[in-house]
Amino acid sequence: MSASVDPFKFSRADLAAYTAASTHNDETITAPYTRVGASSGTATLTGMATPASGQFRILGWLRTGTVTLSHNATSTTTNRFLFNGNVDSTLGTGGAKGKMFVYDSVNARWRGVS
Repeated sequence: MSASVDPFKFSRADLAAYTAASTHNDETITAPYTRVGASSGTATLTGMATPASGQFRILGWLRTGTVTLSHNATSTTTNRFLFNGNVDSTLGTGGAKGKMFVYDSVNARWRGVS
């Protein structure tokens, strides 16, 4: 019997908890699913390094602190996030527990889809 591969299983990575009141630009996130958090308080993530068009990333919350995902700010232009309503998104207490992104090469941005 040949081994089968589950097409819906993907790797996961955990970033070290960000320091509160810190800003992280152009973060290199290569795993499809990565958990992020802040050591305490709120940290800000402004973008992820640019992949090929159509690739996706899921950011999950590590259950510590809060991480603000900034709409179209600070990171290199092609690494920025775009959110509906042109507003920031939050992972953590009082916010989402996860967020999915697809890279949109037409707008050269990570588009939040969840």
